[in-house]
Amino acid sequence: MIRIERLGYETEGTLILNDISASIKKGRFTGVIGPNGSGKSTLLKNIYKTIDGSGEIDFKGRSLKTVSIRELAREMAVVSQHGSSDFDFTVEEIVTMGRYPHKGIFKNYNRKDREIVSTVLKKAGLSDLCHRCFLTLSGGERQRVLIARALAQEADIIVLDEPTNHLDISYQLQIMEILKELGITVVAAIHDMNIAALYCDDLIALKGGRIWAVGETEKVFSEEFFKEVFSVETEIKRNSRTGKMSITYLPGRGGS
Repeated sequence: MIRIERLGYETEGTLILNDISASIKKGRFTGVIGPNGSGKSTLLKNIYKTIDGSGEIDFKGRSLKTVSIRELAREMAVVSQHGSSDFDFTVEEIVTMGRYPHKGIFKNYNRKDREIVSTVLKKAGLSDLCHRCFLTLSGGERQRVLIARALAQEADIIVLDEPTNHLDISYQLQIMEILKELGITVVAAIHDMNIAALYCDDLIALKGGRIWAVGETEKVFSEEFFKEVFSVETEIKRNSRTGKMSITYLPGRGGS
């Protein structure tokens, strides 16, 4: 669905991304991982066109440079790390905004739109908050609203920058389950490696603005990988209930 070729990005004389090449496969959950400052958010911003680096990004067989913002909004939903927090609207109104890319200038929201919004509010555990003003919500509640707005967009691809930030553990798992069950293409910057192990099919691992590893999660994660990329010693075992890798960090035994 997305092919990135030799992407670079520089700002104020600092090279943030250097020669990034990777593919994001249709219908797969791709995690973008790496230490702080490795370029994860910058890579995502290039994908959803808030910044424009060198190189090429191919989106569904077209150069992303030729895709208008309006057209992209119909096909790609985005939850950024620093989503707007000054909405003076109710939760329901904000989630309904996710339907906007599908409406003409003079079209009102119809029964289908309202049904989609109602379903998404329920899935995200927001039904009881639907008439609350966004400004009165906690950080975790606001994050769920912004994710719900993206889900209401019904796009073919969702791009999220650390979607579980500010969420309690139960809601972290709930949101990731929802995203996984959609069966669409998901690209998410993730800082919790056990969450990545549970839900990501593929990984793009960055370090110092460069690609360190690309591939299926099971093939990327190893104790040596964590030592090289995150400078930590780990113990990786197979969880007997989930069948997924479980990562234990060993304090005081970091790598160089």
